[in-house]
Amino acid sequence: MKREKSKTWRCYGYFAAWGMVEIVNFLNDKGVRNMLGGKMTHSSVNTMLKNRRYIGELSFRDIVVPDAIPVIVPKDLFDRGQKRLVPCDLIIYIA
Repeated sequence: MKREKSKTWRCYGYFAAWGMVEIVNFLNDKGVRNMLGGKMTHSSVNTMLKNRRYIGELSFRDIVVPDAIPVIVPKDLFDRGQKRLVPCDLIIYIA
């Protein structure tokens, strides 16, 4: 858990100044691996940055339990990260 907390904090801190590509490259250069043991990708970092468990939230279907597990990222830092992620979700690809 300690290593996961450190990796998560680092990602959120860098996301305030860097873009997703810089974070992915940095983590891969440091040898950080995703849950399956592979290199970090845009998708794995995106998933990590959106993981509400880091703010202590546990959910199942439509039931959300705040403060159910230990918080490892402060809510204000998490919220700032979410605001940065919104434009990425609005990209529409036209073939």
